[in-house]
Amino acid sequence: MERILVEELNAEVEVPVSKEITIDGEVYKLIGRIDARKDNTIIEIKTSKSDVGIPREEHMLQLKIYINMLNASYGILLYITPDRITEFYVDTGITDDKLAELAQDYIYARHTPKHDWECKYCVFAKVCPHKVNVNEGKDAS
Repeated sequence: MERILVEELNAEVEVPVSKEITIDGEVYKLIGRIDARKDNTIIEIKTSKSDVGIPREEHMLQLKIYINMLNASYGILLYITPDRITEFYVDTGITDDKLAELAQDYIYARHTPKHDWECKYCVFAKVCPHKVNVNEGKDAS
């Protein structure tokens, strides 16, 4: 997949992204890594054992956050399953206000994950004081 993205599409892969936001007078730096970027389009790739239930809400949110962070035109959520490859186009990111609200929810533990393993995939894991290290089963902050 990486070869196709780089050689055929001339896309950048594993692109680091960051954005600073201020919450209650404190500056937080959100950090992520998008799978690929071609011009002003973000490509996020997910694998799944089944195509039932896709696109997943958290994957759509992740892509919308990346669109905001890079001020991109739009994004493509690409699912690879044993049966098919499916694309979902997202033409708007979340607003800065919504991004700040989501960050506040995690910083102040308003909505902690239902399962410990979710911390591993959370876009706010680097700044979350409630992050759980799945391997150790205890706070990793």
